[in-house]
Amino acid sequence: MRGGARRGAGRPPIKIDLNQLENLCALGLPVKHVAAYFGVSVRTIESWCRKKKFRAAMARGSAKGYVELLVDQRQMVKRGNAPMAIWRGKQFGQRDFRPIEFSAPPEEEERFGEAFDEMVSNINKDPILSKY
Repeated sequence: MRGGARRGAGRPPIKIDLNQLENLCALGLPVKHVAAYFGVSVRTIESWCRKKKFRAAMARGSAKGYVELLVDQRQMVKRGNAPMAIWRGKQFGQRDFRPIEFSAPPEEEERFGEAFDEMVSNINKDPILSKY
């Protein structure tokens, strides 16, 4: 029942096309821009996120957008445009990181090296990951 005591009282519900919502999230738009597109407030979008179907559509869209970003970055690097790939990644939240230094007794370092080599060989055996 929509608000009010009499039939039809209250603001009519806004109809949302879940495909549109998913596509907007795939573009990586902030919530305030998604809200503006549908003509609602950010608070309304946040309340929609409590509903499973809206939350799932937004998550699918965000995942699609991130996959597209990774594919685009890979293509940029192959074309020799690594700085652009780095810049584009930073626009979507990717950050540089500092490697962790590993110091341990020599026998532990050897065991770590073997585990790392095994992990790399498993990645190379994976039919999807081996393409990259």
